[in-house]
Amino acid sequence: MTAKALRKQTHDLVDQADEQFLVIVHQLLLSHQVSSTPVNFTSSEQAMLLRRREEMISGKVKGIPFKNTIKRAKANLRKKK
Repeated sequence: MTAKALRKQTHDLVDQADEQFLVIVHQLLLSHQVSSTPVNFTSSEQAMLLRRREEMISGKVKGIPFKNTIKRAKANLRKKK
């Protein structure tokens, strides 16, 4: 899959993600910017990520509009500064 296709698919998935999942993705992206060291998840974190992914794919999790996601991410960044 090309980088362009991956970005588009990722944006589409982010549009459907709930707040907890967005926090995880946001932290992953920030850690990638800060360090090239891979993120190591515990087995319980891995299980939670897989469960959340399945819930999103199956439609059990209600999506958040992209505009709201961006607003929340920006607000969380401002809180951390």
